[in-house]
Amino acid sequence: METFISLGEGLSVTLMSMMTVFVILVVIMILISILKLIGSEKTQDEKTISKSSKMKKKVDSIDDEVIAVISAAITYYYSGENPPNFRIKSIERMSNQ
Repeated sequence: METFISLGEGLSVTLMSMMTVFVILVVIMILISILKLIGSEKTQDEKTISKSSKMKKKVDSIDDEVIAVISAAITYYYSGENPPNFRIKSIERMSNQ
C-alpha cells in the first residue's frame, strides 16, 4: 500500500525543516556572542599570562646551569628553617658598583 505525499505537504515539510535549521543557527550565534562577552571579562587573566610568558622568555636566555645554582643557593639559605614554597619569577643581572 503506497502513500503519496502531495506537493503542498512536501513543501510544508521542507519549509519547516529550513526554518528549524535557521532558528538553531540563530541560537548558536547568540550563545557565541554571550561567550565572547564572558571571555572579554577575563582580560586581566590574559595579561597575567602574557607577563609570565615574558618572564619565561627572560629565564630561557639564561643558562640552565645558572638557574640551577641560584635555585640551590636559595634552597641552602632556607635549609635551617622549614623552607617556604617559593617560585623564582625572574633572574636579572645586577650591576657591579
